[in-house]
Amino acid sequence: MKRFRRVASVVTMTAVMAAAGLAAMPTAQAGLPEAEPPAAYAITSADLLVSCALATVDLTDGTTTVLPAGGSAGACVEDLAVAPDGSVWGIREVGEDAPSVVLVQFDPATGAVVSSETITGSFPEAGLEDGGLAFDAAGTLYVQIVTDEAGCDNQFVCLYTVDLTTTAATFVGAAGPDKFETEMFFLGADCAGSMVTSEGDDIDDRLVLNAVLDAVDPATGVVTDGPEFPDDFALAGLDYSRADSTLYALGTTLTPAGAGGDTETSAGEWGDGDDVSAAVTNASLYVVDPATAGLTLVAALSEPNLDISTLGIAGQCPVPPTPAPAPIVLEPTFTG
Repeated sequence: MKRFRRVASVVTMTAVMAAAGLAAMPTAQAGLPEAEPPAAYAITSADLLVSCALATVDLTDGTTTVLPAGGSAGACVEDLAVAPDGSVWGIREVGEDAPSVVLVQFDPATGAVVSSETITGSFPEAGLEDGGLAFDAAGTLYVQIVTDEAGCDNQFVCLYTVDLTTTAATFVGAAGPDKFETEMFFLGADCAGSMVTSEGDDIDDRLVLNAVLDAVDPATGVVTDGPEFPDDFALAGLDYSRADSTLYALGTTLTPAGAGGDTETSAGEWGDGDDVSAAVTNASLYVVDPATAGLTLVAALSEPNLDISTLGIAGQCPVPPTPAPAPIVLEPTFTG
């Protein structure tokens, strides 16, 4: 049976501004007005076992601002998503012997936890060893969790829809037979119906090495292998901007030093429990090419002394322009 994992700490991350496989963000064209970026959120913490806080992230320059409510244990979520109406949601696991998954709502202005409600369904046990949450264009909430429901059986990451009013979950489907006990992290959806997650090696719980960008079928839950992120890149958050279908990532490039005490060890050889704190510096914000998982650097985040993970981006899908009505032609009437 797949082991459920309680929330654990995330290492502090600092920036590497240039690395193999990472490009610089192109500048805006001169003379053209810049569109206001959508609101984006992340979770900051010095230790996820103690306290976490919701923060805003500027998608233009990486400025990170911790919201005034400050930290709490209830804010330690595994992933973030923003509904089309601007409400901010997270997902976290509670309990050990009989774990459950809790849907957390934040106040987007203050960062305070508004509510924490257990997700219920045709399963007595559910966990977040892997998974995430995302809203589609219509505002439907999807979650990827591990449950003991038939078809999921504690062995697969499964996709569910969740009713925000009742927090009742409806089973969509499992990741697929070739994803037996495969770990997956984060979930994002764009306006065109594309949904993505990542799989890889979980180091210090929310730092994902050897990450692969996978596609999720929102109709069946089946996960399909996609492109690999650059070598030595550690993924810490992933989400689409619905405003323009841009895929963003939080992460950092690791150096070999500090990996299990062996300065020659590559990121691909690091194991769970290795101390990577000496090998990571400033988390940064990137734009991701969904076709290649190539990264374009936007900016280093502005809080180098905080652990920053997960990513949730606000916005509504663009509304197609309404066609102009056909002109009304009045035919002259002759009365004789």
